Amino acid sequence: MGDLIYVSRTAKKNAGLVCILLILLLFSLGGLQGMQKPHQAGWDEAVYIGMGKYLFSLGGSGLWEEIRPPMVPLLLGTLWKLRIDGVDGGKVLMLLFALGVIVLTYLLGKEIGNWGVGLAAAALVALTPLFVEQSARIMTETPSTFFALLAWYLYLQKKGLLWPGITIGLATLTRFPQGLLILVLGATVLQMPGQERVRQAVLAGAGMMVVMVPFMLFNAAFYSSEGENPVAASLLPFTEGSRHQASPFHPGSVLFYGKLLVQQNVLFIAALLGIVAAWNRNRKWLMLAPFLLGLYFSLIPNKQERFILVIVPYVALLAAVGLFRAVRMVQRTRWRWPLTIVVIMALGAAMLTPISRIYHQSQEAPDAPDPRVPFFIKLGQGEGSILTTTPLPAAYTDRRFIPMYDNPARALETYRRFGRQAAEVLYHRGFYPCQDAACERAKQALDQEIRRDRLIEQQEFGGEQYGWYRITSPDSS
Repeated sequence: MGDLIYVSRTAKKNAGLVCILLILLLFSLGGLQGMQKPHQAGWDEAVYIGMGKYLFSLGGSGLWEEIRPPMVPLLLGTLWKLRIDGVDGGKVLMLLFALGVIVLTYLLGKEIGNWGVGLAAAALVALTPLFVEQSARIMTETPSTFFALLAWYLYLQKKGLLWPGITIGLATLTRFPQGLLILVLGATVLQMPGQERVRQAVLAGAGMMVVMVPFMLFNAAFYSSEGENPVAASLLPFTEGSRHQASPFHPGSVLFYGKLLVQQNVLFIAALLGIVAAWNRNRKWLMLAPFLLGLYFSLIPNKQERFILVIVPYVALLAAVGLFRAVRMVQRTRWRWPLTIVVIMALGAAMLTPISRIYHQSQEAPDAPDPRVPFFIKLGQGEGSILTTTPLPAAYTDRRFIPMYDNPARALETYRRFGRQAAEVLYHRGFYPCQDAACERAKQALDQEIRRDRLIEQQEFGGEQYGWYRITSPDSS
């Protein structure tokens, strides 16, 4: 009898571990299957790969964009230095971060509830179609969320706020808006007694500064050479990045992300019930973090589905808490068994939609090979820097590229400024969709000046002419 009790207790103790390992295994198998499909680097992915090359070649290869955080480029640059393909190696790296997000969601669920809450939250994350779709994309949402969740796990260990501050700093250097979480961490300090409040606030700030100060010093040194004063230069990635958050090409309403959450999984509605439970149990960080991030992304004009991934684990945790609270409420009624059966059936039915979407995603035909890639690879045969209206070649060649695709006016300015330093230019007229006459005039002027250069090769892709020119005499006026 004693042995039976021991086995029963051991089984209960290890049930959560077995289940989370099963979730990780299934997610990994799905991710590896997805990696078998051909995938060409997208715009942002090519930028991060190019920035990694730039960092590890000291500016000799790749490209640089000041609006981007450096963490993902640092990781991809390490792969490039190890002679690992940026696209394939980056996909594996992102899958590992996705698995890390699932694990940390499970661990946080255990901390705020029990292994059942953690398992439910991890399953909700792993079965979010957008999370699955983006898990192998070389973007910043998943790795930055990994560091953010790690910060909250360290916070719950109650060993001081130095390490949570450091990991929030790492999340910020992976995706700048994650820096808002330092305000949430600061809010937790207000619940502490007097002297301890001051001490922990200093530790949290110092932890973040350990990461941020070297980055800002790098900015001051790197961008001061371009005429910026040191203070403005140290903040340049943030100020320039804030300008790009108003991109007009991805509009959406304030309710864009709320609707998207429900579309991803209707069970996320249970987070409303979880908010009540979290508030009563003094887990205010679990509400403030997704609220602040969600508010930021809802208020900026640039709305993209992938942005929601930074709040999905928090919503999953709140939903898991809410679902368990609902089950307990049902069990207190005299009709608990019939109602329990109804709840289980409803939960199963609710999960059918995301599971079905994930299955159909896995059955979709692979991306058609990008016909431009061989042309981009051919650019690697030349020497010297290339001015370019697309970052995509940086993923496939090791030449140095100078971006001139922000907008036509700035592209014209960049061409005139760097034309005498660069050897060649890659140009296609459709690099920026104009919405006013001033933009069209700038594009026309750029078009005329570039076409005075010597054409090396021209190819048409999808009705768009891509011209590879050797620069002869750019107008420096």
